[in-house]
This record gives sequence, structure tokens and C-alpha cells, in this order.
Amino acid sequence: MWFSSKQWGKTVSFVLSAVMLAAFVSCGQSNKSGKPIANSPDNAKATGKTISMATFEPTSTQPQSTATTTEKTQAAVKTKASAKKSSRKTTATQAAEPASPDNTREAPRPYEGFLGSARSLDGTTVVFSVFASDLSVKWDEKSQTDAETMKDTLDNLWRGTSYLTEQVAAFGKTASFIYDWERDDDLKYTASFDDNLVTEYGDKYEVQRNWVLQNIDTDAVKAKYNADNAVYLFFFNTDYSNQVNPWTLGYTNCSEYDVEFCNIYVKFDDVFISPPATYAHEIMHCFGAHDLYYANAHIPQEYVDHCKKTGSNDIMYTVNDGKWIINDFTELDAYYVGLTDHCDEVEKWGLAKSEHLA
Repeated sequence: MWFSSKQWGKTVSFVLSAVMLAAFVSCGQSNKSGKPIANSPDNAKATGKTISMATFEPTSTQPQSTATTTEKTQAAVKTKASAKKSSRKTTATQAAEPASPDNTREAPRPYEGFLGSARSLDGTTVVFSVFASDLSVKWDEKSQTDAETMKDTLDNLWRGTSYLTEQVAAFGKTASFIYDWERDDDLKYTASFDDNLVTEYGDKYEVQRNWVLQNIDTDAVKAKYNADNAVYLFFFNTDYSNQVNPWTLGYTNCSEYDVEFCNIYVKFDDVFISPPATYAHEIMHCFGAHDLYYANAHIPQEYVDHCKKTGSNDIMYTVNDGKWIINDFTELDAYYVGLTDHCDEVEKWGLAKSEHLA
């Protein structure tokens, strides 16, 4: 953090001026730790420009599913995306790994009911990163370019989860995320599918769900970190020619979707790299948040029109392009992800009830 200079009202002696000047220069130095404060106005590098919304609510052939339409573009201001890598710093969102069996951290809270693998943001979440290859895209860890892209996803994941931790704290709750696969190798996987999963339709849910159940011992990892939730991020090494935006499938799509995962297509729509705001947006879907930029079974057209008219900055309505997230985490978002049990807008606009109160 940089400190602004202080204006002096009068000239003092040469010696005193020299002392003051030395102090001023000292104050002007950056934080020795070099650690940015997540989403701090002083460090915010976000462009403030929005990109097309990064979630498509896929249709499903499963029973009790929510039928939705193709993603609608919202406030698409195209800017040339940069692949410049940002170094990831240690953050409070990275919960400490238990050092021994006698770790004093509280055990996961008893759960009554069923909300999929991701329940409430008020708790500890294990994030599994799966670098997936399919018939259309591949990962090559021996490639320096691909290795750097993987590192970029980790940096974006840090920024996205930092944002969520901060926003949840504003509601008097605690959210922590176990995600750092550089430190904990049981959080990173590679997968290869004989299918095309870069698609805007959710008809391949079972393919990815079955892969998770066969390859990840989720219960063991959750027990290791005393975690309450698990989410799975599938990363696909798409290039700019890809026209499919990232999207998520989970309990809000179908009550039988017990494995909740996000498909992150790292590049899309000619110029965009999926930014940290997209990561936060998608993870929130796993916990029950709904898209607000198009009418669906949960959100009526009247509320979508209201968001458009008022220029909503809600992260479930629009996401900003840039390394720092400047979108709003609203009371409505808090209600849908299980932080509160009431939101005036739900009754006012006839919005769907939170899955956490069903």
C-alpha cells in the first residue's frame, strides 16, 4: 500500500527539512511483504469493464431439473484480454492443513437434509482442480505455455475465493477455502475424456460426475481438512476461438445432482480470459446462487429488467474483467448461498425461495 504525501504549511530549517524529507521517502516505500490486500481500492486493477456473463444454466434430462435457455450476453464490452501472469500470494482463504490428528479445529457441523456437495458458504470448502482434456482440447504439462496457464488458474482461484471470504465476513459468517494444489497435491487432478465437454449443454453431467466418484476420494480429503463442502472445478484449455462460456451444474439444476462442479473454459468469445470474478460467480452457483441476467425458473423477467434498468453491479448479474473483483455481493446473494434466512427482494419481486430454506 502506498501512502500519499503530506503537504507542509511552512518552510522550516534546512536540517529539519532534511529529516522530514527522509521520513517522507521512508513512508513512500511499498509494504515490505509485497502482499496485496484482496480487492482493496488501493490495489484494485480491475478495468471496471464487464464481459459477457460467465454462466450458462444448462438444460437437463434428469428428473426435477430446472429447464433453462441458452445464456444471454449481458453488457458485452470487449477488451483485449491479457495473459500476463500474476504471482499468487498467501491468503486467509487458504485454511491451514491439520498438522496432526490432534488438530483442535472444529469438526464439520452436523447436516440435516441434502444440498449436494456444496452446502453453505458459511464453512470450509475443499476445491478440487481437475485439468481436463477431451476430444477438442488438451493439456500438456510439459508445455511451458500450458504450465503457465495452469498457474494462472490458481492465481484466479486465489483471487476469487479471497473475494468470497471477504464478502461472507461482512455478514458475520466465516468462509475458508482449501484450494492450493501447489501445496497440497491431493487437490489437483488430470482427466481425459473420450467425449466433447466444451459444450453449452449440460447433458454430459453423468460423465463428469462418474469421473469424480471414481477418481477422487472426496470423503477422505474432507476429513483430512475438516471441511464442510466440496466443489470441483474442471479446467479446459480452450483458445479464444471457443464460443462457450463457463458454466456450473449443481443442486439448483436438479436435486439429484450431488456432485457440484464448474466448467471453466479458460478462454472464450474471441478475446476473453475467464477472470477471477467468473470463478467467484461460478462457485456461488454451487452454493445456491442464481443468475440474475436472464429470466429462468427462479428469477422472473421483471427482476431481470429491474437489474438492467438500475445498472446492477451484482456479481450474479454481471462480472468485471480484470484481476480484482469490483462486483457487489448483495443481500440477495447472501440469502441464496445460505448466509441469511430473509431478503426483502424475494417477496417484493416474487423470486424463488432459497434452497437452504426448502
